[in-house]
Amino acid sequence: MADITPAYELNPTGRFSDRAEEYDQYRPSYPAAAIDRILSHLTPAPMAVDCSMNCNRPTAADIGAGTGIAARLLADRGLQVWAVEPNAAMRTTGQRSVQIQSSVQMQSSVQVQNSVQVQNSVQVQNSVQVQNSVEPHLTTPNSQPITFWDGTAEATQLPPASMDVVTAFQAFHWFHPDRALAEFHRILKPTGRLAIVWNNRDRSDAFTALYGKFMKQASPTPTLAERRDNPEPLYQSALFTHTHHYAIAHTQSLDLAGLLGLAKSRSYVPLAGAAHDRLMTDLTQLYQQFADDAGRVFIHYRTNLYLATPISTPPIARVDSPAE
Repeated sequence: MADITPAYELNPTGRFSDRAEEYDQYRPSYPAAAIDRILSHLTPAPMAVDCSMNCNRPTAADIGAGTGIAARLLADRGLQVWAVEPNAAMRTTGQRSVQIQSSVQMQSSVQVQNSVQVQNSVQVQNSVQVQNSVEPHLTTPNSQPITFWDGTAEATQLPPASMDVVTAFQAFHWFHPDRALAEFHRILKPTGRLAIVWNNRDRSDAFTALYGKFMKQASPTPTLAERRDNPEPLYQSALFTHTHHYAIAHTQSLDLAGLLGLAKSRSYVPLAGAAHDRLMTDLTQLYQQFADDAGRVFIHYRTNLYLATPISTPPIARVDSPAE
């Protein structure tokens, strides 16, 4: 009999500790059209702004945020994001990536400023002083677009009615669905929106199908390798309404290191032993068979987005009075 243990009973908060780096480097991102759809209820639309001074961004909680892949997409659109993640290794890796990204952006901004200053005949000395005086954006709560937050989907520890958007990217299957949905409802503003998103491999593509076949063969938990969306708890929830499904095509381009790294980022794949070695060999041969002239292979995804709005006053369960 196939193992039908729910994913949320398979150590969801600890199973990525030994592969956080691979997760951050090699997991696919999400299509811009999905982010557009998630944020379409915000009026006016948020904009990426420099909040080194205090400013009021729309708020988002990205639940099961991992290393912040989706959180960064939301922050780039001008949202103040709480990346809720229970795994310390994932949070640490994500914080480091955000700091590196911020540092690169800051240096680029300073270089542009310095170039303008030189063009305007400002002394080089002054340009250096300006560069040295710039403070990183990730130093205060007001200027920090992403806050990595130790919490779970079932107990985020966030204030009630505080979020314009709650998202779960590639994570909802790791949550206890009813308890998580109750928590999402608690932290959402009445005008907010819930988005549950999965990147699913498109098995109609030959390369993508073979990649999935080798992943399943290598896994001691093949049902996880063959995971399907399970949005039914959302559709059935008494806490949310107007649930809509959107499907968006998405493609990930990889070199050989990226293909092998992506495989190792999956928690259902062993990182050592005979099955691991065989998988690395199979994927290398698959890469050699399908790589284009630029040395790239492509995994095709169907990004499934489920959007819902909270019910302002959830129905109260009827309790019959005992017979007298």
